[in-house]
Amino acid sequence: MASPRRPAVRLGQRWVAPEDGCQVPGSHYLFRSASLYLKQAAETSHPSERDRFLGDADRVLAEALGTGELAQSPTPWYYLGRLYTARHDATGADSAFDRAEALEPGCHDDIARWRADLAPHALRAAALAWQAKQMDSTVRMLKLVERLDPENPQGQIELMRVYVEQDLLDSADAARRAAETVETADSAMDRRRRTAHYAIIRAYRQRVLADPASARSAPTRSQLESVAREISGDSTVLASMNADVERIRATGA
Repeated sequence: MASPRRPAVRLGQRWVAPEDGCQVPGSHYLFRSASLYLKQAAETSHPSERDRFLGDADRVLAEALGTGELAQSPTPWYYLGRLYTARHDATGADSAFDRAEALEPGCHDDIARWRADLAPHALRAAALAWQAKQMDSTVRMLKLVERLDPENPQGQIELMRVYVEQDLLDSADAARRAAETVETADSAMDRRRRTAHYAIIRAYRQRVLADPASARSAPTRSQLESVAREISGDSTVLASMNADVERIRATGA
């Protein structure tokens, strides 16, 4: 079951303190200042004030992390992750939260919820990179989506589409298998997953039919030609499609 979601920092919202199990000591004045600035940024209804408070938090956290002893505490890394979350910087937050959790494993559940809030922003960044034909960035951001919200298959579904477009069908199939390990009650998400799966089958089909030796195999041609007519939500059909993929991959096509 997915953890409850908490919103990222938005204008005029209530500040959400670290959970009880997440021990991030606030004894140092720089830590207290960072927490206060982030709280003020969360609760203000004025965009200019929000930006100023976030800038102040950035400044004191940079000072804390520039001090060797303080940088060994989970506190500045945790609040840096919260700062990046407020700015919708998924990459920065992921890195900062990694450091915080390594220093304080008790923050895992708290951090997991903030990470999940960032997944839609990483997904949008991936979409923009894809539109710009920046495929390395697209793949990197989609893999980050999976890290941020492993209980949502959307990142893997989009990876399937990207890899099919690049004719990297083994990678697409690996993403398909990863997506299928995630249970979802979202029927629209399940349809997107099946549609992406069909795109992989179709790409394999086109590859096989382009090979004269494979094209002369009547059973293979007949079964793959029928995929478009058979695809549905029926689990037996999907199982048959999986078998087609594995059979085609085994031929080295």
